[in-house]
Amino acid sequence: MKRWLLLLCGGLLAAQEAAPFAEEGSRWWMPTGLLRAETEHFDLGPGKEPIHRQRARLHLRWEIGEGPFQLLLGSVHSLSSTSNQKDIPWFENLRSNGSGLDLAAVKVQGFREGGGGELSGGLIENPLIVGESLWDPQLRVIGGSGRLLWRNESVEELGLRAVAGDVRLIDGGRVKLSAGQAVFRLNTGAVRWTAHAGEWRLEPRQEDAWKFLRQNPGTSITTYGVYGSSSTTVAAYPSTSFDFRVWGFGLDSQGPLPFEIKAQRHTHTHLSDRGEELQVWIGSPRRAWWPQAGWIRQRLDDTGALASVNGDQWWFHANADGNLYVLALNLPRRWRLEGRHMDQVRRGTTTKITRESLALIARF
Repeated sequence: MKRWLLLLCGGLLAAQEAAPFAEEGSRWWMPTGLLRAETEHFDLGPGKEPIHRQRARLHLRWEIGEGPFQLLLGSVHSLSSTSNQKDIPWFENLRSNGSGLDLAAVKVQGFREGGGGELSGGLIENPLIVGESLWDPQLRVIGGSGRLLWRNESVEELGLRAVAGDVRLIDGGRVKLSAGQAVFRLNTGAVRWTAHAGEWRLEPRQEDAWKFLRQNPGTSITTYGVYGSSSTTVAAYPSTSFDFRVWGFGLDSQGPLPFEIKAQRHTHTHLSDRGEELQVWIGSPRRAWWPQAGWIRQRLDDTGALASVNGDQWWFHANADGNLYVLALNLPRRWRLEGRHMDQVRRGTTTKITRESLALIARF
């Protein structure tokens, strides 16, 4: 408890010191950032030791240059009551303790009233629209990405997005990624509509399997495994690459009662297994003193996702159904108080995992 109080106080002081950055945002050496300090509790079921932990994570980002050329730099700093040795067994995509490079990219862009495009290279963010049932937004890609779009008064985007490179996992793991996506966004004033469809290929390295492959059909959670095997005695996926067709839609409004609804489905093109995610949000994500409530429903078939790259808010990464409930209150000066409850059940069993968290978030 003492460590959590020190961690939280340190996070509060860091955010208070960083608050003036929002007023000095035009200076390239002033970063923007996101701080999240939270306490969590996992219930892993009867006979298993529950997990309690406290942690804080600070993301800093610099954008240098205002013309067609930009340099993007970012760092991430983490502090937790648990050790880094727990990260992989607990399905984490970022280290619990330590600091590191989070972004180092060169961007070339050119936009006019009717559209334009951009190219990025280096250690980059994934520009594709995608939910956590397939991809964790905290992951970065060593490679390149691009966007081309056309727009007018009502069409915000009619275009293509693409990314290719190596996904950087913790503990030196790598997954090759190549993906493309068509996007259509229409703004009717009261409501914005979004639709997207694309193809993904994920190719995990075989030498990383023993660390990252822990859940799949017919096996228990283990710390070893192989790709490209139908074994039922070790953790094994039947293919060495994961090809997905991904499509989704969304609508949102920032009117008198803000809301957002979005859904995604991705299907393994060879095995026909699916992953699905539905999100419903009521309230504003950022207006001061506005509450926000959210419900996320996630369903994953046996090979409906790749465990080493999908979202780590969930415990099971295969053959499971779950719900995530969020209740938050936005505070002045870009602060946010957020509570979460997750419950997830492994199909064919009575195993149920629950997770509760309380977080204090600051943007600057």
